[in-house]
Amino acid sequence: MNLYKLSSIPSNEKVLFDTNIFVYSALDHPEYGESCMQAFQRVESKEIKGYVPVIVLNELLHRLMIAEVIKKELASRSNIFREAILISREYSLLSTDAYIASFAKVHGITNIAINDGDFERVEWLKIWKP
Repeated sequence: MNLYKLSSIPSNEKVLFDTNIFVYSALDHPEYGESCMQAFQRVESKEIKGYVPVIVLNELLHRLMIAEVIKKELASRSNIFREAILISREYSLLSTDAYIASFAKVHGITNIAINDGDFERVEWLKIWKP
């Protein structure tokens, strides 16, 4: 197993960043936040080359949404976020799709214009495809 400190990445290396590095930085994690932020600063200054798969961005959105709900107790005040969490679990939707579905549900919208099969699992939505 090859384990190294994030701060020791040599200059000009290509680095794929996973979700937890973003979460630690964004939430200012007491142990890891600073080193993660410094790694992103190295990318910004072009000292290292950062790469992020789209799926990581999707997972990041989901995790930050959950963290915000927990931190600010939005689940008790926001129907859309509460519904998004429930819909995500019930219909196996990623956070963005769950939020879209919860927005529709909270606002009484039963039609969705989309060319995506993920919403076909949501029985209360009528799907309209191009």
